[in-house]
Parts: sequence; structure tokens; C-alpha cells
Amino acid sequence: MLTLVVVLAIVLPLAVLGGVLFVPVRRIWRQDAATKPWRGLGTWWPAQPEQGALEWIRATYPAGASRALGIGHGDRITATVYGQHRGYRVSAHEWEWRELGANRPRTVQRTVLAIELPISVPGLEIQRCGGGSDLVLGMPEFDSAFRVLAADPGFARAVLTPPVTRWLLTDPRAEYYPVRFLGAMVSTAERGSLRTESLGPPADFLIELLSRVPAQVWHRRV
Repeated sequence: MLTLVVVLAIVLPLAVLGGVLFVPVRRIWRQDAATKPWRGLGTWWPAQPEQGALEWIRATYPAGASRALGIGHGDRITATVYGQHRGYRVSAHEWEWRELGANRPRTVQRTVLAIELPISVPGLEIQRCGGGSDLVLGMPEFDSAFRVLAADPGFARAVLTPPVTRWLLTDPRAEYYPVRFLGAMVSTAERGSLRTESLGPPADFLIELLSRVPAQVWHRRV
């Protein structure tokens, strides 16, 4: 009987400790699984957004914060991180605003991830949704699957070469990451708050897109 008491006195505290540690260890494992493809980045560092970041986001995503309906309330950048990945400088911003809901105002968040470009470029939006394009490339499969909005058709055609359009048609990530060029940035936006463990896939997608764009595009001037 005494032996059983001693065993229980040793085992029970260890079981409780194991239960307490299991949740954070499991969370760390899940985060490691999510960030494994992103190991090449190194470390994100939080910082204040650079001057003009909010104005650039507003210009790049004009429908955000419901400004088209005139009901946006105090949009702002609530978090910013920077990093280096595959030779590119990467930034991510948590963009937040309040909208009028059915019963009360609600908070809306978007994560905007951007890659710096070597030059400033005209506005170009590429989204896999079909319909509403203002530019037809003459590639029926691509034209029917993607919406392309271009401030400069010449720049759009220089970016969307046949190899690039074929890659966009076959890469499943294109369905989830709409692409926008504007100024010295190419970016994509997702719903929800900024989570560093989720930034790898969209950053890799944008960088792989840039790797397929002909080099002479970056010698243009706008």
C-alpha cells in the first residue's frame, strides 16, 4: 500500500505537468509544420510602417475599407513586419478598419504582403475569377479564367507572356492569391490578421511569379 502511494505521488504530478506542456508543445509543432517551407526567410522583425505605407495600400486596394460605399471608419495599419527572402525585401501589414454591420460596427482585417520591385510600375491587377477584364490577351483559356485590370496595357502584356500565363493557369496558388502591381511593389492580400507563420506561401508565390517575368520588364520607366 505504501508503495502504491509513493508511485502515485510521483506519477500524478508528472501526468499533470505533461498535460500542461502538451498544448504549447503541440502548438509549436503545428507552427513548425506551417513554417517549414519558410525556413529560408530567417527572422521577421516588427517595425513601424514606412512613411506612405497606408497611402500605398489605399491606392492599391481602393475597394478596401468600403470607401467605395463611403462607410469606412478609421482604416489604419495595426502591425507591420519586414523580412528578407530569396534575395527580396518582404513586408507585411495588418490593415484594419471598422464597417457598419447589420446591428453594430464590425472590425475588418486584411493582411497585405508586398515584395519590393527594382522600379516603379503602373497598376496591374491579376485575379483568377474570370470576367470584368479590361484587357484581352488573345489566349482564350487564360482570358476566360482571369480578370486583368491594367493601367498600361503595354506593361500588362510585357508581364503576362505565354509562359507566365501558362504557369498561372496550372499553379493552384493563383486561385488564392490575387496579384497587384503598383509603384515599386507587387502584393497580395488575404482576409484576417497578420500571422508570420502564414506569410511564406504568398511570398513564395509572388517571388516565383517575378522569376518568370522577362528581365527587360524591369528596365522600363513609367
